[in-house]
Amino acid sequence: MQTHQDWQYVQNQFQNALGRNYKATNIVAKDHVSTLANFKADGDILVLYNRTLPVYNGFQLAYTNWKKRVAFYKGATSAVDRLLEQFRTKLLPRWDVLIQVFYMPDTAEYLTLVPSGRTGMYLGGKDSQIQAVRTLSESLLEYPDLASLQEEVANFYANIEKARDIQQQREQAVQGAADDLRKVQADVCLMMYRNLGRLMDKYAQEPQSILNFYQLDLVRNVGAGSKAEEEEMMEIEPDMGSEG
Repeated sequence: MQTHQDWQYVQNQFQNALGRNYKATNIVAKDHVSTLANFKADGDILVLYNRTLPVYNGFQLAYTNWKKRVAFYKGATSAVDRLLEQFRTKLLPRWDVLIQVFYMPDTAEYLTLVPSGRTGMYLGGKDSQIQAVRTLSESLLEYPDLASLQEEVANFYANIEKARDIQQQREQAVQGAADDLRKVQADVCLMMYRNLGRLMDKYAQEPQSILNFYQLDLVRNVGAGSKAEEEEMMEIEPDMGSEG
């Protein structure tokens, strides 16, 4: 038995077209609500406006919150990256020289403190590098001659570990905001689809009037694989692995 699930009228054209392009959804939904407001002197349109506005407002709040969370996450990531850059290019070379004042590279002591060599300490992702700093800090506790260096390394580790914790908290906030945004984006697309049915009934004799209520050019031009969506998805689902 054929189900005809591909028939366009049983599909939510707005959800299908906008996908998870939140910027485009915001533009289309805002235009839809504004048009409803312009025509709300008509009682039928007032009903649509009154039920759509709260849904759109909920979407806009979630969209703004997500954008804010992404901005904070990017800022926290930048802070960690700057500290790691400082570690690789300035601190580690200096620490290596200070160790060699007491222990040359071919000694057991040096190989204990820097077992993989200077380069080996900054291979891998963020967590691997931070762990290398912690390991050096704790290993230096066994060498009283390097007590001042140990204190410096320990202080740097405390700073970068705090920065990494903040970044990961921001990461979790982005994920929570993204979950909320996906839900309300689906809600606003559903409301526009429901309104389309009402408008089709109201303007059955003059269907061209329906075009006033939707920014169809944007809806039609937003594809599931569009660059705009790809960019937004990179923001909403950033590279958040433990080594990211």
